[in-house]
Amino acid sequence: MDISTSRRRLLTATATTALAATAGCARLAEFVASSIFKQVNVVNNSDQRVSGTVTVTDPAGEQVLDETFDLLTQEAAQNQTETNQTGTESGSAAARYDDVFTTTGEYEMAVSLDDSIEGVSEASETVSVSDTEDTSVAVFLGADDGEEPIVIGTLQGLGEIETTAN
Repeated sequence: MDISTSRRRLLTATATTALAATAGCARLAEFVASSIFKQVNVVNNSDQRVSGTVTVTDPAGEQVLDETFDLLTQEAAQNQTETNQTGTESGSAAARYDDVFTTTGEYEMAVSLDDSIEGVSEASETVSVSDTEDTSVAVFLGADDGEEPIVIGTLQGLGEIETTAN
């Protein structure tokens, strides 16, 4: 079942995770985080529909993920979720992939967009995976920080997101 992840849902889950973690409910926090984040996440924060490809190469040089995505804007995804009550599959502003990290080490992440965001259409980053069960990577397209249009960040456990702008 594909769950549409809106910005509001992401913020709610993040706040719930933070609250649960500070209240000593680590299991609840981990459950909430794992229901939102998969191992590789591509999130469209831009004001345009975005399509492209995400690839991941493992430490042995084998390509373990090569997927295309077509992501709505956050607003369009939210509107579609609110109006689509039929149970049919709907568009999303996020693409999530699991079963990518099979061993610890350095993984090469790359994203290539069909159309650029603020003049940028490609980004890549090497990310370190020290725990294959507890690491997520997020690719933010049209990142809110305003510095770079594509940001790749890692999340390990309930720690902070480490971001690298490209």
